[in-house]
Amino acid sequence: MSQENDTQDLRGFRSDNKGIAANGGKVRISGEVVEQIAVQALARVIGVRPAEPGPGQAGEGDGKAGPLGGLVITFDEGEDASIVVDAFIKTKYGLRIPDICWYVQESLKSTLEQYTGYDVKAVNVFTQGVYFDE
Repeated sequence: MSQENDTQDLRGFRSDNKGIAANGGKVRISGEVVEQIAVQALARVIGVRPAEPGPGQAGEGDGKAGPLGGLVITFDEGEDASIVVDAFIKTKYGLRIPDICWYVQESLKSTLEQYTGYDVKAVNVFTQGVYFDE
């Protein structure tokens, strides 16, 4: 399978990263699938735990999926399918917060683009607190 802007679905036809298959059909990925991939990507970042979004940030009624594992994902199903991710996290005490936030951004962006082919426009990281090892 080629990594150069192409993905291959289970039926064997090729599709580009914009969700338009070579045979003229559309390829769409369920929002729940995108959310599950994002949750796994966040879980792989060492020193991070999901936090709950604050009041007014949960995405209710504004076209967003809603908080799942510290994530709020906004889908734009226009001509070029894209995603914006808001990640709400707690970081492990003693780690440099800007570095951890960068790792979260990179993990979410690269994983979502690799597995879905969608363009990730932004990954916003909100550090809600710290946690201590017990």
